[in-house]
Amino acid sequence: MSAATRNNSLSVKDSSTLGAPTVVAPKNRPVRGPKSPVELPEIVPVIATLLTGDRNALQTCCRVSKVFYDAFTPVLWSDLVLFHGPHKLLAALPAVDKHAGLVHTLTFVGNFSNDYCFLEYPNLRSLVILSDPDSTMDDGLPLGYTSLVKNHSNVLKSLKVYCRSLRRRPIFWEAVEKVKDLRHLDLTHVAFEGQDGATTFYNLGRNAKDISLKMIKLTTRAVPFLSGAPSPSPWQDVHFEKVGCFQPMFYCLIQRIVQSPGLRSLVLLKITNSDNHSENFSLESLVEEVERRRPCWPQLVRLHLQDCDLEDTQLETLLSSLDSCQIKDLNLAFTQFGPKAHAALIVNHSWNLRHLNLQKCKNVSSLMLHSILCSHARLVSIKGGKILATDLLADERDWVCNELQVWDLEIYMDERDPDHCCQVFLRLSSLSHLRTLILNRGRATASAKGRSSLPFQTDLGLELLQSLTQLEELHFDQREALEEDWDWILDSFRRLKNIVAPTDKTDEQRQEYLKRITQSNGRIQFCFF
Repeated sequence: MSAATRNNSLSVKDSSTLGAPTVVAPKNRPVRGPKSPVELPEIVPVIATLLTGDRNALQTCCRVSKVFYDAFTPVLWSDLVLFHGPHKLLAALPAVDKHAGLVHTLTFVGNFSNDYCFLEYPNLRSLVILSDPDSTMDDGLPLGYTSLVKNHSNVLKSLKVYCRSLRRRPIFWEAVEKVKDLRHLDLTHVAFEGQDGATTFYNLGRNAKDISLKMIKLTTRAVPFLSGAPSPSPWQDVHFEKVGCFQPMFYCLIQRIVQSPGLRSLVLLKITNSDNHSENFSLESLVEEVERRRPCWPQLVRLHLQDCDLEDTQLETLLSSLDSCQIKDLNLAFTQFGPKAHAALIVNHSWNLRHLNLQKCKNVSSLMLHSILCSHARLVSIKGGKILATDLLADERDWVCNELQVWDLEIYMDERDPDHCCQVFLRLSSLSHLRTLILNRGRATASAKGRSSLPFQTDLGLELLQSLTQLEELHFDQREALEEDWDWILDSFRRLKNIVAPTDKTDEQRQEYLKRITQSNGRIQFCFF
């Protein structure tokens, strides 16, 4: 639901408790208002019906002026969301019919009347079909969806389907195939079965520039159209997540990807082998094709290969082969990223990279992370890994990532040496744009379990971080004596919204103390573990 519609929904809901507005005029001054009040916009019956299921809710809504009506009606109707509700929303049908020409994005949520599918939406550009994965659909709804797609095949540009009930409805997918200029295709919980299903899937993605497949099953071993695949492919934005297929189809998908010279974003997450559901396909063939076709994707700016089965040397080859790209967003979490891939990253992508995710990469060392901070000047966020304060202080090179906003690295400090912690905080204080900060005190060793707790501000120099005026989220591992710092932390970091820290859930006095802090500072949320 759009922001405008959501805000309007809230205003309708709140007005039922406020009653009619009261105007008090100063003495000798007339009350000025609209000369001729008009009826409520037709969007209000829709929203009121969605909230209460009763058109009598309109009686609690205040009237609006003609100026407001003319200015905001196109905005309110441009993004229309229809929820299932009492009587299947038939009460709102006349209003939707009257303003169908203003609708650009139409979203169906749940199981409702088919009448809305047979209306004409001449300016419809985006269609979204959402449904509970475990819900059942009326037999007539697939026919309504099919008719809606057929009647708007000349204007429809984007289609998003999250609906298991359409997974075995070939008549619907045949209608989608005939959409002339479908640029964005987003499918979730859909299965394409057999050879006909594979052909349908191929035709769906033939002309789309942006394609997103999540929890998709392709249940055929034969790929009859492999030799006739177009080259080059028009794909620009590819997102495959939890896609199950057999080896021939996987090879076909890889070929389509590498034959997309205009590719700007590539996300591959858990493409599983249908012969063995616990096994993810190796992307070794992708690396080989990229190296052979070098330069492969000159416009690539986003690359996510999370949880892919690639070794350090293969990642090195991939990053080196993409040296002509200006990659800004790189996610290699849960991979075997190591020294060789790190060297290729530093050499080829140190200037353009802005977002880096190396979470759960076991081969990433503290020195590697420190080297990244000293070489990537435009870095905005970095996630994953543990960095030792001793490594930060041993290398006198300055950090160049002055634009860094998200620091999701665990810093391990030896709190027995206050000067040691102060030096680390002094380095962090130079990151004036920082919004998220994660701190862990003590080395990641067994000896750290018995460490004492010292107040951050007075003994460890947290006050050096007062220059981080943009800080919104703070994580730390201190369990005891936090009360000595709370007031100072909340006063110093005025934009702080979220605090993550361990706590003893059996300590009722402490829980009551934190509850009072939360109530007195409405902007703060605590997350304890």
